[in-house]
Amino acid sequence: MGKCEHGHEYAKELNCRRDWCPICGKEDSNAHQARKARWFSRVVQAASFAYIVLTIPPEVRRNYRTRESLGDLGTAAKRMLQRQGFAQGLRRWHWFGDRSKVYHPHLNCLVPSGWLSKEQLKRLKTSWGRILGVDVSRVNLKVRICDTPRKILHRVKYITRATFLDWRWDESLARELRGFRNSGTWGTWDGAPAWEVEAEGEEYSNGYKVAMLERGLCPEDQTPITWSGVTRSGMLGIHLGAGYWRTGGRQ
Repeated sequence: MGKCEHGHEYAKELNCRRDWCPICGKEDSNAHQARKARWFSRVVQAASFAYIVLTIPPEVRRNYRTRESLGDLGTAAKRMLQRQGFAQGLRRWHWFGDRSKVYHPHLNCLVPSGWLSKEQLKRLKTSWGRILGVDVSRVNLKVRICDTPRKILHRVKYITRATFLDWRWDESLARELRGFRNSGTWGTWDGAPAWEVEAEGEEYSNGYKVAMLERGLCPEDQTPITWSGVTRSGMLGIHLGAGYWRTGGRQ
């Protein structure tokens, strides 16, 4: 149970949020919904994003199997994009492809942009190859423009889903990634909304509320929530998504 200083009460279900959990790893699970919500308040601030996928060639993937190496590579990618003029961005690792159980790490990035020129793409490929220590001919860099709210939200849903669905695919890597912070953002996100999440349907309508709750703040008045105690399932009120509930208390 949780309550803010003004008496608004909430409850939340406890989940492990691991990719390979048979509950948390499912699409649209509470864990997936929570990850989406944390990005909503940011992506709503731009009308168009470039979706950039930074892949790692097979011959050097063995170099990126530790929390330290993956963390350093994620930071290097962020700084590379900042040097290319992308002052804001969001990023998240995928560990496996959609149709493969072979380790295939790739970094998904969303940056506010309407388009990328051929020269920008060339600079990105050259820089990424230099970071990985491979020839530019080995760099596979994918870019797609998301220029409508529906496309942006679809991409957020895709990026934030789980990809390491069974720890037995790579047991040593699963042990290494426990506690690894897989997602990150950079830049200042304090602009006015360019469009409304609520207008995109029921699936997204409570995104802001869940995002606030994920930060430990009351969606009604942005004051801190103190969590303590438990409640019976029959006492739950309105489900907000991601395992959060608006219960009794001040309405």
